[in-house]
Amino acid sequence: MTFSFFNERARGSDAFYGVLGYIPNLTYGLGKSSIKDPRDKLQDEHNCLKLITDQIRELAVGFETNVLGRNVIIKPWIHIIAGDTSGHNNIIGQFNSSNSMYPYRDCTCCLSQMSDPIPQCNLITMSDFHAAKADNCLHNLSLHSIDNAFENVPFGDLVHGIFGCVPAEMLHVSGNGIMQYQLDVVNAIISSGTNKRDTLHRLDVLHQNLVKDASLQSERDMPRTSDRNGVTDGTKMSASERVGNLFLLLCAMHTETGKGLFATGCSESGITLQQMKDCLKLQLGFEQWVNDSNALSDIDRAQPLLADLIIRIKTSFPRSTGNQWCLPKIHSLSKMLHYMRNFGKAKNFSGQVGERVLKSIVKDHAQQTQRRVNVFASQCAECEFESFVIQYAYNDISNCFGEQYHLQQNASPEIVNARGKHVISLSACDHRGRGDCTVAWSDRTRGSTQTSVHELITHTLRTYAISNGWNLPFVVHGFTSAYINVESTDKAVLFHANPLVYGSERYHFCMVEFCDDGDAPQRTCPARIMSFIKFATEGFPTPERAKLNQEQESMSTGALDNNLYAIVHTSEEYLSWDELEMSFISSFCLGDLRSCVYVVNVESISDPLFVCPNYGKQGLHYLCCLPYRKWGKYFRKQLN
Repeated sequence: MTFSFFNERARGSDAFYGVLGYIPNLTYGLGKSSIKDPRDKLQDEHNCLKLITDQIRELAVGFETNVLGRNVIIKPWIHIIAGDTSGHNNIIGQFNSSNSMYPYRDCTCCLSQMSDPIPQCNLITMSDFHAAKADNCLHNLSLHSIDNAFENVPFGDLVHGIFGCVPAEMLHVSGNGIMQYQLDVVNAIISSGTNKRDTLHRLDVLHQNLVKDASLQSERDMPRTSDRNGVTDGTKMSASERVGNLFLLLCAMHTETGKGLFATGCSESGITLQQMKDCLKLQLGFEQWVNDSNALSDIDRAQPLLADLIIRIKTSFPRSTGNQWCLPKIHSLSKMLHYMRNFGKAKNFSGQVGERVLKSIVKDHAQQTQRRVNVFASQCAECEFESFVIQYAYNDISNCFGEQYHLQQNASPEIVNARGKHVISLSACDHRGRGDCTVAWSDRTRGSTQTSVHELITHTLRTYAISNGWNLPFVVHGFTSAYINVESTDKAVLFHANPLVYGSERYHFCMVEFCDDGDAPQRTCPARIMSFIKFATEGFPTPERAKLNQEQESMSTGALDNNLYAIVHTSEEYLSWDELEMSFISSFCLGDLRSCVYVVNVESISDPLFVCPNYGKQGLHYLCCLPYRKWGKYFRKQLN
């Protein structure tokens, strides 16, 4: 339990949650073998819940207190109950079956209406509930005739009561629901060819490569992924991992190898690969858009686009089993905008924080109990109470021990923390640029293993020196990694340009800003960082020195340039963020070494990037993907 007047950051912290009570596991040792009537089992649960809700009911009349010097009366109410479909059905007393007259908990829509792109719901009100209960006809609303623990408890919605306070949330609707069914359909499509096992195996190998690539990116703002099972096997993974795997499936569809794997299945099923890609991009964009701050006008305008998304899901991933797409979770998806109008962004009624808090209030306390079913709940409650008292007392006296302090990042954003130092010494060269080069590592381990730098680094340094009229010996201090402050994130981002990390090379990609002319706007393009360098020879014509000379500013001839530079290998063409937000995934190729390798100041690095190889295509071809925090912009651009 937490208070709705806390801000978003507070509601996302475990410290702002409290426990009203524990109820025992009433189905322990029984499972599906129980012969007890479902109504009686649900009534037992509500009898336990009633001991908790009575506390809220007693406070409904209000209590007096003093707030900021004013005497006020506080009357608490329940604003939102976050949970999954089954939990909400149990709280309301809904028949937990899709074959009931009204399968959805807060409206009178029948099963055939569950897949409607635009819902036409007749919402259940408390007047409907009380009238049906008075006539002993709750079954006409697909509700169990029970003594509900939440009856007469104050709710934020005065008209719909508890029926208006149980919004669906994306964690269970999408991650644990719709995406699982989509992966099943993908498995059926790709298995429709002649060699099913080989095709699935090759897709799993491609997925494993993409999972490995995802763990080696400079852009870390991506959902978790999993390769414990095959990509089309959505079991044994969390909802967030399923979102990540669906994103990697979208990446696989953009690779040349993926296109070949889907060719036969798409041809036989009559579904084009482009249909599936467009559907997944819109779906993943909506997944993040609902968690962004949106104006009410944008939410209203999004209704046709959400309807289009639902139609795309039904046509691009057709189900032939069960009730097909006539599912309560599809109905939940179609009503997501309705919940956003009532409660704001989807984060406000997400169950992710509650799932995380469960670890501290149950699983951690379970270690201190006897783990006996008859006393487990009471012992967990005692542990929670003791922990609360101890924490309360500690907070009261912690100031005496000097513990009430907060660490603040006060490092200057202009300071770049570079690591992995090595010294590159280049000798004098002849008119053809031929000369010796030696590398000395500060790390003795690298020196003993004779680790060498990438040949492109020495070639670029020599070419840069000759092009600026320098044929004398010079020394460069190289670095294999650097923490750089970028505009898109609050924290410094770690960029690797390392020839050897855990047995393999790692050269991160980034977005680099270029400005052709002084008055022209800056343009961006993806680039691979080959090395971070500092020029250690006095008088060497560094990029910063050349810039100052062009601006006719003086720089001491013997002064060292302390700027940190990066050697980057850029793409053939520019790629702006607007273009990437429109396409979600863009392909690019690293350009020719003679024209697309630059020495730039690290200040030109604007953003980290998520880049994976375009498997199956020869050459330096890659896919640049939109980071998770910007997925919502793809959906927003489709609105405009």
